[in-house]
Amino acid sequence: MTGNRRRLDDLLRRWAASREPDAQRLDALRERAAKLVSAPDCGVCRRQPLGRLRMAAWGFAAAAVALLAVGLAWLVRGQGTQMAERPALPAGHVRPDVPAPAPAWLAPPPVDAKRELLVELQRVFEGRIAWVAETANQIRLGLNGDDAGGAALAIRLVLVQRLGDATPRPVWAVDLISDEQRLVTLPPDVTEGAEVAVWTYALPDGLLAVDGDIRWPQRSELPRAAYTGVVRPGVPQVVFQWQSDGVEYEVYQSVSVLGS
Repeated sequence: MTGNRRRLDDLLRRWAASREPDAQRLDALRERAAKLVSAPDCGVCRRQPLGRLRMAAWGFAAAAVALLAVGLAWLVRGQGTQMAERPALPAGHVRPDVPAPAPAWLAPPPVDAKRELLVELQRVFEGRIAWVAETANQIRLGLNGDDAGGAALAIRLVLVQRLGDATPRPVWAVDLISDEQRLVTLPPDVTEGAEVAVWTYALPDGLLAVDGDIRWPQRSELPRAAYTGVVRPGVPQVVFQWQSDGVEYEVYQSVSVLGS
C-alpha cells in the first residue's frame, strides 16, 4: 500500500506542477509589481490576492485533503429558475461560425494525463473509483462498490461568457472521469459552484448519448442547463445557450473515451 501511495503522491505532484505558471509569466509578474511599487502616483495600494497564479501552488495540498476526505457526494436538487431569453440550441449543436474556445477542448495531452490518473487511483483504491472530478484548484473522488461495466470517459464542461465582440471568457469549468452508463451527481462544493448530473451511453456507431443537468444555485442570472443529445467524442459542442442582461452564455461539453 505504501508503494501505491508513493506513486499517487508523485502523480498528484505532477498534476500540481502542470498548473504552475511558467518562469516567463512569473518574471513578468515580478516586473509589473516592481513598477507599481516604484510608481510616484501609486496612491493607496490595497493588497490583492494573486488568484490563479497562486492557486496552482495549493493544488497538491487541496488534492491531498480531498483524497483523505473521499466519499460519495450526493446531488441536492433545487427548484431552479428558467430564465432563458431565447430557446436553447439543440443538444450537440456545433456553431460553425464561432470556433470553440481553447479551454473547451480535451486534447490528447490532458486525455493521456487523465487516463494515467485514473489507472493510479484505481490501483490505490482497488478498483472502487466511481468518479473523479477535477477543477483548477482541486481533485475530488467518489467511491462505489459496483461496476458500471462501461468504458471510462473523460467529460469536460465549460461555461463561457460572451459580451459583444469581446473574447469569450470561461467562467466555470469541471472535468469529470467516470464510467459509461453510470449516473454521476456532484454538489457545488465538488465542482466549485454548480450542481451537476451526467449520464452517458455509448452507441454502436461510436457516438455517445449524453444526458446532463447543471444548476448554479448561487448565481441567479444563470438558468438550469438541462440537455439530452448525441455527441461525437473529442469534439467540443454547445449543449446549452442563453442570454441574460445582454450577456451571452454557452455551455460547452467535450467527451473523450479513456478506455475499457
